[in-house]
Amino acid sequence: MRNIIKKHPLASTLIFVTLCLLPLMTSRDFTPMNELRYLGIADEALQKGEIFAFTSHGTPYADKPPLYLWLVMLLKTIFGKHCIFPLTLLSFIPSLIMVAVMDKWLRLGAAEKGKTVDPLTRISAALMLFTSGMFFGTCIFLRMDPMMAMFIMLSLFSFYKAYKGIGNVKLQKTMFPIWLFLALFTKGPIGLLMPLISVLCFLIVRHQSKEIKEYLGLRTFAILAGLCLIWLAGVYIEGGADYLYNLTIHQTMGRAFNAFAHKKPFYFYFVAIFVNLLPYFLILIPIIIEALFKKKEGQDRTDAEAMFLCTICCTFLMLSSFSSKLPIYLLPIVPFLVYCVPLEVMRRGWGKWMGTCLVATIFIFILIGSGGIFVMKHPGHFGFMETLSKEYPFINSQLILYGFMIILAAGILALATFISNKSTQKSIIYLASGILLFVYSCSFEIKLINPYIGYGAICKEIPETTEVSALFMSRPENMSVYLNREITNYDKDVNSFLSSEQQYHAREGKNKALIITTTRIGQYPELSRFIKEKGLADISEGPYTVIFY
Repeated sequence: MRNIIKKHPLASTLIFVTLCLLPLMTSRDFTPMNELRYLGIADEALQKGEIFAFTSHGTPYADKPPLYLWLVMLLKTIFGKHCIFPLTLLSFIPSLIMVAVMDKWLRLGAAEKGKTVDPLTRISAALMLFTSGMFFGTCIFLRMDPMMAMFIMLSLFSFYKAYKGIGNVKLQKTMFPIWLFLALFTKGPIGLLMPLISVLCFLIVRHQSKEIKEYLGLRTFAILAGLCLIWLAGVYIEGGADYLYNLTIHQTMGRAFNAFAHKKPFYFYFVAIFVNLLPYFLILIPIIIEALFKKKEGQDRTDAEAMFLCTICCTFLMLSSFSSKLPIYLLPIVPFLVYCVPLEVMRRGWGKWMGTCLVATIFIFILIGSGGIFVMKHPGHFGFMETLSKEYPFINSQLILYGFMIILAAGILALATFISNKSTQKSIIYLASGILLFVYSCSFEIKLINPYIGYGAICKEIPETTEVSALFMSRPENMSVYLNREITNYDKDVNSFLSSEQQYHAREGKNKALIITTTRIGQYPELSRFIKEKGLADISEGPYTVIFY
């Protein structure tokens, strides 16, 4: 086994990651916000036979380009329904590809210095990327971001290979704008702007300004313009001028300069970056800062490292200048942040202060693991545990306790390894493996957790012919994916619900149902009275209750 891992470090790592995440990817519920919304949009498009101009519950939806939604529609057509595992692969496979590309790029960067990358470094870098905050989260949820990040990376990798004369240069120069378009076609302008600005910055930094036309010239923009023209013509034919304006001008300019959603201050990402790089920010951020600002004679950066740093800095500043901000928007630079570290260590060596940062990270794992075990073993010492146990009964699961034990063991192993032989790569491998095995352990309780993730469990309790209303629910309109009909959403307006339903007399079979967050029922006496007076039946799943009348 050791020889196989040594001979195929990347393949072994990706198989291990896949096996750890497989139970979660095959059995979790869809989240109410983005996931169910995308599925609902795909359903409407299939019903109407539309492929360019989408609607969400009858309202034009011009927020995103169509590529991801096309894939969702294709999977629905193939399987006859929305299945969590194949849909998750739309995020997971791009994540695998990004790790594979970065691994290849790391080896090419090392080759610039006439060096090779040892298997432990390749495994530790791959595992660190997979278990880094935002990257780890998005690889198992239905999001467009991993696919866009993959196309961004492929475009930059094609540029790098063309710049270095690796392989078929003409093909790489052609693929560069194609990848650019696919990134744009997946989620929007960031997919186009990030690679273009990064390439421009890199060529200027490397004193290759004369080469800008070679990569950002007529060929690139002609291919981009041609592909965009075909897409936008389809949008205009199907959706009309208003939809086209909303897709191109309103969404782009609105998000960039005076956001109508997610408006945040300039410094937002200076804080969000720590969340994106959890739990390794104590290692990654100081090394990246050193790579940027500390340079010694004879320690010139490779083109690969310079490319990574240009991509990180340009993207970070560009996103910070835009009005609309979310932590997930930083996803495309996370692989470059992680893989810049082995290149920097290769150039300078592993400093003592880096070891201190690693030990601090290890102690975070030990504290989380031991703290989680102590709290679960002695819940009576902590008042909040009683409240949490009532609200989330699954937190008392033995498998979650085992997960904390795994985190603690990973921390202890990492510390012992670092102290005994200073093997930083093995220490990182233990930490990352602890995270993956923690998720693996907890994922076997997913049936208990699912009612708190989404609406699948509560919707199964509702007969096909029942009219459904909702109170105090987040995005209940997206339940249409499960119920195949529209839901009346009263939001938080109890009075409107009561005035609408007070005169309704239950017919045989109870033809109406109200889905409500359970804790809200007791907060409104008139609602409790309505339920009691009508002698209604109710069923609870997780935090929600469905009341039939």
